[in-house]
Parts: sequence; C-alpha cells; structure tokens
Amino acid sequence: MRKYRELHKEYFKEYNKKQHKKYYQIHNEQLKKYKKEYRKTHKKQTKNYFKKYIKTEKGKLNRAKILAKSRNLGFNLIAKLDNQTVRKKCYHHINNIDTIEIPLWLHRKYRKNHRNKLKKWVDFYYGTL
Repeated sequence: MRKYRELHKEYFKEYNKKQHKKYYQIHNEQLKKYKKEYRKTHKKQTKNYFKKYIKTEKGKLNRAKILAKSRNLGFNLIAKLDNQTVRKKCYHHINNIDTIEIPLWLHRKYRKNHRNKLKKWVDFYYGTL
C-alpha cells in the first residue's frame, strides 16, 4: 500500500482536498448554528468578552480596520509609534490607504481638515514619509 501511495501521490493529494472541503462545508454550517445559539443564550458572557477584547492591542487594531473599511479607506499600517511616554494611541490616515500611529490627544485636537494640519506633527514623529 505504501508503494502505491507514493506512485499516486498527486491523486491522493487531490482526493484529500476534496474530502476536506466536503467535511468543512458540512461542519461549518453546524458550527455557525451552534455559535449563534450560544450567543443568544449567553448574552452577558459574550458582551463581557467583547468589551475585554476591544481593550487589547489586537482588538483596537481590528476595530480600526473595521472602521476604515466601512469608510472605504484602506488600512496599511506603515509605522508604529515607539514613544513609551504616550499611553493612548490611535491610527491616522496619511492618504486613503496608508495609516500611522499618533497620540490620541493630537488626533482629536484638529477636527476639520486634520490631514493637512497634522502633516507637521507626522514629520516630527516619523520624519518625511
């Protein structure tokens, strides 16, 4: 059997892909139903979980990506802010695709036409991009 498998390696590779795809399609629907039912019955636990998740670094980054997508903006993170004294950071779009990390107080300081007003601060923190 081992020699036969080695001779027909490509066939078994394709066969395994098909079988995996069938299995995934069947069980993925069951998993979705289970998760939906769980969220309905455990509302407090899921709410608390998402509150904690959004406060993590990964959660903040994910939330920023979702907001950027809803505004039809890209989210290509060019540079992270290495300054350890800045506690609260947020993401600023340089153009419609690229983003950088800047201090939250600075991002909230300029409301109207803030891309142009923040250029000098971006140059201060990161140099010319």
